[in-house]
Amino acid sequence: MIKSIRFKKDWRCFKEGDLFEFNPGVNLLVGDQGTGKSSLLSLFRTSLYNESDFRKLVDLKCDGTVELRLFDFERDNPRTRGYVKFAADVYMRYQSHGNCVLALFDVLDEQADTKKCFILDEPDMALSIRSINKITAKLRATNHQVIAAVHNPFLIHAFQQVLSVEHKRWMTSEEFIASHS
Repeated sequence: MIKSIRFKKDWRCFKEGDLFEFNPGVNLLVGDQGTGKSSLLSLFRTSLYNESDFRKLVDLKCDGTVELRLFDFERDNPRTRGYVKFAADVYMRYQSHGNCVLALFDVLDEQADTKKCFILDEPDMALSIRSINKITAKLRATNHQVIAAVHNPFLIHAFQQVLSVEHKRWMTSEEFIASHS
């Protein structure tokens, strides 16, 4: 499980010393465009490909070994990229965007010997209210850690606490929504 990330130096919109602490379950990262949600999540992708640069930039605290699953729902759109193999690939290419997202969320239902950490960038992108309700139910039921950058007010409101990257702290979803009225 990822416990926290602290910046060792200024990077993009983050300042040296900025700290983000994560919970074991669902962590919804919220904030206006340009506040660093996707940048924060892209750091985890960087950690997989260039660990030395990652370690120079941030101090990452984890509880045990972390098995990451990263997915950027804009950049890694399963309908346009070949991330899935064979029959699943064909299935996903001919489904709507919402159906593809829901199919990917089925992975959260898997009960594994080891808990995984799912890093999801904008999984709520262009989903109907019904689909938002379905992924909300999957998020509430998962035993894995999920860190997801989201914008949909229905999804934000469905969870009591959200991590505002913009305010650099945990706050109630109602407080966050009210701060943007």
